[in-house]
Amino acid sequence: MVPKHLFAICLFVTSLLFVLPTDAHAYLDPGSGSFIIQIILAGIMGVMLMAKIYWKKIRAIFGQTSSQDTGDDD
Repeated sequence: MVPKHLFAICLFVTSLLFVLPTDAHAYLDPGSGSFIIQIILAGIMGVMLMAKIYWKKIRAIFGQTSSQDTGDDD
C-alpha cells in the first residue's frame, strides 16, 4: 500500500518542474508575433460575430425583450 504522503511529495515535485525557470532556446521572429496578434484579433471578432448573430437569444436570457419582437413576424 502506498503512503498518503507519497502522493503529496510526487505532486509537489511535479509542480516544481513547472515553476522553476529553464532555458527555452526559442526564437520568435516578427512573423510569429504578427500571427499571434492575428489569432487573438480573429478570436475577438469571432466572439463579436456570434454575439451579433445570437443577440435576441442573449437578451432573452437576461429577460430583456425589445418592443419590436412582440409585433409582426413577416
